[in-house]
Amino acid sequence: MKHKIILPIAMLIISLTSCTTSRSVVNNCNAQPQKLNIENINGMYAGKGLWNEFHVNKTTKIDTTKYSENVQTKIYFDGKKYITATVYDNGVKKNEVTVKAKVYKDYVSIKKHHKLLPFLPFYFYSDVHKFVLYNNAENDLGLCGYGSTTMVILIMSGGKGGDYSATYKRIMAEK
Repeated sequence: MKHKIILPIAMLIISLTSCTTSRSVVNNCNAQPQKLNIENINGMYAGKGLWNEFHVNKTTKIDTTKYSENVQTKIYFDGKKYITATVYDNGVKKNEVTVKAKVYKDYVSIKKHHKLLPFLPFYFYSDVHKFVLYNNAENDLGLCGYGSTTMVILIMSGGKGGDYSATYKRIMAEK
């Protein structure tokens, strides 16, 4: 009898945690994207926050590299399908990831990363990350994203997540 109840609940949780579209991320964004200028996406940005977004979207491994205060993230978008993010610490290249992207009218959507570990009906773990990039009025890089982590053991569940927004200051445009 318990399996008849637990299995549908687990399947419902699986389906709800994986339902994240680019449009839903944009709708929950603090600042709405304006007309996209792809050339203004490419460039060097201050801080490691942008790098962390790309890294967590590409892999489930934690970036254990120690960074100083002088960290910069370089973004290169080929205009069609791929974005490469490279992190520099004091001018030295430390790491690089390439992710798939899709261009929309107002933003660039990064392909969703979804890690799913189902061991039904006893254990279930879901980790979802999705974000979009856009230009703001000052030609800085705006980012809106969604993150969710859910774990279910038997019928007890817990998790965290939600929508977030950030703006990254352009240091230097890509040549």
